[in-house]
Amino acid sequence: MGLDEKSIEAVRNWTFEPARKNGKPVAVRINIVITFRQGKGAMTPEVRAYLKRLQKEDEAFRRAMWTRVYRIEGVTPAPSCRSTQDQGEDDANKTLHLGLKTDPRQYRLESITFTNNRTISNQVALRALFPIKDGEPFDYRKVGYGLQELKKAYGSQGFVSFKASVEPEINESRGSIGLRIKCEEGRQFYVHHVNIAGLDENTFQKLRKTPYVMPGQLYNERLAYFWLEKNAHLLLPDASIQQRVNLDLNEGEGQLVMTYDFTRCAN
Repeated sequence: MGLDEKSIEAVRNWTFEPARKNGKPVAVRINIVITFRQGKGAMTPEVRAYLKRLQKEDEAFRRAMWTRVYRIEGVTPAPSCRSTQDQGEDDANKTLHLGLKTDPRQYRLESITFTNNRTISNQVALRALFPIKDGEPFDYRKVGYGLQELKKAYGSQGFVSFKASVEPEINESRGSIGLRIKCEEGRQFYVHHVNIAGLDENTFQKLRKTPYVMPGQLYNERLAYFWLEKNAHLLLPDASIQQRVNLDLNEGEGQLVMTYDFTRCAN
């Protein structure tokens, strides 16, 4: 239940007097017993006071986060109201350069594997993002959809610069295509402050404390768009929410500024 990890974490911070043989330090193996206590007697008064102080500071910080949500005027020309069509197949076409002389759909998918996926290391979870099973006819659209979902999965962990490069492995004799996807994670970004554009003062004050991703938190693309969808009634009925969350990145600090764009669509 995580106690092994906590034990290792604690012991790594310890310092030892080395064992000695003939007056010289030598490497030895020892057993260390870590005892965990539960209940009221688990913490010393000093530790309890320290944790209580941290909790108060954290609560004060969270209460103040909304003050870094600002109202600004529209910063871009009125966006188009046309909804964006699914670009899954186009994304796959741009990413995959198979070099096949025949239609890829005449091949079957052999496998999809992932490399350099340090943050999301669960291969099974990543594979489940692609709605195509091993052995099925190769389908660009399903692969493109999976690539989009992979980007979203990393976007929910603050990796806004994530890219995936796909290396196809073609087996002509078996008529199969295997895909090896290299994850270029980049760095994680935290939210410095949030701008909301295109709202009147009254509406802004009602929404100011409600965003699901607030300053000081790790950026989460899914939550950002989920909040935007919840408030899509503030846009015209046929307006698309695509491209309505703009990010200004500070690579050096690992921070970003989010801007929600509620600017009304052009007629």
